Amino acid sequence: MKILFCGRTEAHFPYHVSIIDALLKNGHTVRLLYDEGWSRRTLFDNSSLIGFASRHPNLSVGWSRRRVGLLRHIIFPLRELRSVASYLNRPSQSAFYRKRWIKYLPKGLRRVARARFGQRLLKSGLASDLLARIEWSVPPDKTIEREIADYAPDVVVCSPVNQRWSEELEYLKAAKNLGIPTALPVYSWDNLSTKGLIHVAPDLLMAWNKVHEQEAITIHKIDPDRVVQTGSAFFDKWFSMRRATRSERHQFLKKVGLDPARPYLLYLGSSANIARDESWVVANIVRQFRADEALRDMQILIRPHPANNEVYDKVRCEGVSIWPRKKQLPDDPESQLDFVNSVQHAVLSLGINTSGMIDALIQDRPVAAFVSDTFKATQEEAVHFQHMRDAGCFYEVNSAAELPTLLKIITDGEPEDLRERRRDFVRAMVRPHGLDKNAGELSAWCIEKLGEGVKPEAVKALLDRLVSESYRKGGAQ
Repeated sequence: MKILFCGRTEAHFPYHVSIIDALLKNGHTVRLLYDEGWSRRTLFDNSSLIGFASRHPNLSVGWSRRRVGLLRHIIFPLRELRSVASYLNRPSQSAFYRKRWIKYLPKGLRRVARARFGQRLLKSGLASDLLARIEWSVPPDKTIEREIADYAPDVVVCSPVNQRWSEELEYLKAAKNLGIPTALPVYSWDNLSTKGLIHVAPDLLMAWNKVHEQEAITIHKIDPDRVVQTGSAFFDKWFSMRRATRSERHQFLKKVGLDPARPYLLYLGSSANIARDESWVVANIVRQFRADEALRDMQILIRPHPANNEVYDKVRCEGVSIWPRKKQLPDDPESQLDFVNSVQHAVLSLGINTSGMIDALIQDRPVAAFVSDTFKATQEEAVHFQHMRDAGCFYEVNSAAELPTLLKIITDGEPEDLRERRRDFVRAMVRPHGLDKNAGELSAWCIEKLGEGVKPEAVKALLDRLVSESYRKGGAQ
């Protein structure tokens, strides 16, 4: 079977590698395409992608094409405008995300979207219907369509397709026009609630969990029969590594520049969209630790978000280390082991709102959120954060002054009910079919069924049956 897999940027490769790996292991040929422009802007090290491709002769990697011509200058801005209209009809979502999306509009449309009359118009069903009709009336790019036809894939997989100016959406649109089955694996935990609309519905959307499924149906208007829950392929790596042999604590702390004889707190940095500069949070924690005699030995290991690491350059003090220092996703065995070690040896992992907190929860280690009015728009008013908060799977602190009490609770022994809530959250968010069910393999199975000619609604029914049979055999955890 031939699969064409289209992504936004090479930096997204680790998010889908589990799916791609499963397809390749099952003997399929995969053609992987990324947009060159977005890849150059992210400036991530693509060595893991290069190394992976070198080990798999049935995988080829190249650059995708962009839509060109007059219609590009019409349809792309209108897609962003349609996403703004969607935000206006989501009262439960933070205004922060709506305002952010308005910034992506060309100047003229930006004025319309900010004006009271313009917002009333966009909020109306008439405007949303008109923008949808324009999308349907604009044909696919002929060059992209020819490229797909020449490759003749059995399935076209595209993701995420709903970020700003998503070029890969054109491949999804062209494949549908050619009658080739299409699949969309959800890219991240907040991608359906804090990004743009999915303007062209795939034949099958592979959601992580029940929350994603509902967001796909209610926000993006995807047919419920075309949404399946497969779990998160992005987090598959941590389940295989939870039982891996971890390096000695002494060796790891020496590597990252901390004293092995002293304890440390792991600070998980957020993206710039969540917290542009959170270095002041770390500074307050350092002051608190140094002022508290019982915590003067406590160190801090900062793990920056890979797209927001420069803000910590000004953090220079004893007992504080930044690792890794360069923009790096945990996308190879060494960097993944580094992350596992950083979580497993820490007394506590602390963050504002980042998927790194889920990484730590998967490792079944104590996690806390630093909740502050400063980040209200991307915490209390952010739907995806509230899902995690409602699960009661992490601690909360409102200031650095609360950390000594929290650290004592953790040191004395965590409540078992909180540990169980952690496990429940991981099951619900990341692996709804059981902790032993690899999400990448389930996603690949769904893609294969599409390629075999199985109708999307039948794929959903077959997956449910597959999982039910596994439960009856006692295979799920």
